[in-house]
Amino acid sequence: MGFAPWIVYWVLVGNVPFKTAVLVALAVAVLSFVIGRVRGAPGRTLEIGAVATFLILTVLTFTLSESFMERWMQPLSNAGIFLVALIGVLAGRPFVREFAEVDQPKEVVESEVFVRITTLLTWIWVAAFAGMTVSSAIPPIVQGDATILDTKTPLSFVCYWVIPFSLLGLAALASRILPERTRYRSQSRIGITETPNTTPLAIATDDTYLPEICAELPIPASVLSAGQAPLFAYTSATDALAGAARFRPSVTCERIV
Repeated sequence: MGFAPWIVYWVLVGNVPFKTAVLVALAVAVLSFVIGRVRGAPGRTLEIGAVATFLILTVLTFTLSESFMERWMQPLSNAGIFLVALIGVLAGRPFVREFAEVDQPKEVVESEVFVRITTLLTWIWVAAFAGMTVSSAIPPIVQGDATILDTKTPLSFVCYWVIPFSLLGLAALASRILPERTRYRSQSRIGITETPNTTPLAIATDDTYLPEICAELPIPASVLSAGQAPLFAYTSATDALAGAARFRPSVTCERIV
């Protein structure tokens, strides 16, 4: 639930009044924090950061002008999640690791690979949040009257919306791809491969009217050649099935129709 307050806010801002957007986001942040502590769920860094961020945004929304919030509301919210993620990783508690270590054994959590990949993923998210903050700050700096409600000026909607959420999507994509690639490379370095066993099988066949196969039955050692594993298979003696009905080796009994 760590991202929930920001997701709710990003959906609402620009579609409802700013005060409504920040109040709903703050309520979700507080509720997420309470539920997380009761359930002992991960994500404490993001949850605490969300409460602090939307508490500040709520105060600003009720004290500053509407025009100011239209220009700076988006950069401020992006800056909030950027600072939360950055402070967490600098303090040695990357928020990605808080989620990833749930239900993992101690030896996995303390392994060098786990620490490296969770730290890397957190820095990727930090970079994405930094890019979102910089991008959304460009319109009010370059164009003083810019607003997140402007859908006609390319500078506004591209920098306020398109670039930030494209970066968010790329960070999410990296979180799906990088862990598997890192695990594969780590296994390759220590000589672990996941290729199937290619040891040839010694197959002894017999004729039967029942078109079925039953594997892992013992056969005499004299039948085997070096490097081969024992397997006993049946083929059909029925003319219609003989020859074509060669049955594949399997670890289960299978009826072929």
